[in-house]
Amino acid sequence: MPNPKISFIPKNPTRKLITNNKNGSTTICYYKEINGVLKYHNFNGPAKINEEENVKEFYIFGIQYSETEFKKLSKIS
Repeated sequence: MPNPKISFIPKNPTRKLITNNKNGSTTICYYKEINGVLKYHNFNGPAKINEEENVKEFYIFGIQYSETEFKKLSKIS
């Protein structure tokens, strides 16, 4: 009997929000709802990005990390 395919679909996926700011720049935010609260979250890179203003902020479950700290944490997982 063949093994059934198992796919993992998270109950609460990370979502993407794109906002247009008053100064004409665009901000991309990745967030996750945790206990009814929206928190910045992205395991794969910056959770808050604005290329025009050169902003890259790294968050995991709402906790902000420097780029160096984030890279160390991403190597562990």
